[in-house]
Amino acid sequence: MKYTLIANLKSYKTLHDLQEWLDVIVHNLSSLSTDKLYLAPPAPYYYLFQDVSQFKLLAQDVSPFPPGSYTGAINVDHLLDFHIQGSLVGHSERRRYFHETDSEVVNKIDLLLDRHLLPIVCLNQDNLRTQIELLDSRQRSHCLFAYEPTSAIGTDHPADPQIISQAFQLIADLTGTQTILYGGSVAPDNVTDYLNLPYFGGFLVGHAILDPLVLVHLVKQLQ
Repeated sequence: MKYTLIANLKSYKTLHDLQEWLDVIVHNLSSLSTDKLYLAPPAPYYYLFQDVSQFKLLAQDVSPFPPGSYTGAINVDHLLDFHIQGSLVGHSERRRYFHETDSEVVNKIDLLLDRHLLPIVCLNQDNLRTQIELLDSRQRSHCLFAYEPTSAIGTDHPADPQIISQAFQLIADLTGTQTILYGGSVAPDNVTDYLNLPYFGGFLVGHAILDPLVLVHLVKQLQ
């Protein structure tokens, strides 16, 4: 694959649904390059993915606290037990529905980096500069950044590529990164709108990939 593709399954599928979804993915990706494909399944179902080598595993979230007396928390050591390679942090849905703060995002990044796991830091347009300026030099240089305009998430209205280009430039200027992901109503019919943007490195996709054949189509487009 030329570009990174992160498939965020969010909190949609039951065990039966997810097994069927995974079967379709494995069957249809067997002849394709998937070295930059990451799947982020619901935490209770990590075990389903342990014996599949066609992609890498990510967590959708991780605790901002180390192992300890934090009831219900899934910490970084739990991720290591399932050979998970990193985690989304700061997703707009976590900020909106779970009232996640910038300081919690920073804590999560530090804990992931301390365990040599990859933080995929989700940034939105409302507080882009502030979210980045809270990060120190280690965090900025070892994270993968994904830009998610809130207005484009789950709305079927992807952001204008020119607006994305401006946001990418600001992120690159503030972090020094050369590779940035875009997330927000990504679908096979708008993928090519973004491929030639400066700093573009791939997609973070949610709702569209609930249909496994859409994910297969996206992988083919990014070969």
